[in-house]
Amino acid sequence: MERLNQLGYKLKLHPSFTEFIVNAYGILKERPGENSTQTIDYNNSDFLRKRIMTTAPRKLQRDLLLVLTCLCDMAEKDGRPLLL
Repeated sequence: MERLNQLGYKLKLHPSFTEFIVNAYGILKERPGENSTQTIDYNNSDFLRKRIMTTAPRKLQRDLLLVLTCLCDMAEKDGRPLLL
């Protein structure tokens, strides 16, 4: 949590914000194939940042980008894919 706080993550805001995003926009109905374009895109932080900037409502973009930054940091430290 200390590292996430350094990135700007707020314990009083971002857990409920993330829950709201999942509830409002849902989750993937099907898991993409292992080597599919979707899998590659969904694990590419640059692709996801661009998607946020071009499709997300402006008022949500800042916090979406922050949550993505936190996810990227955790994935990198764990040596795991970002989402899938």
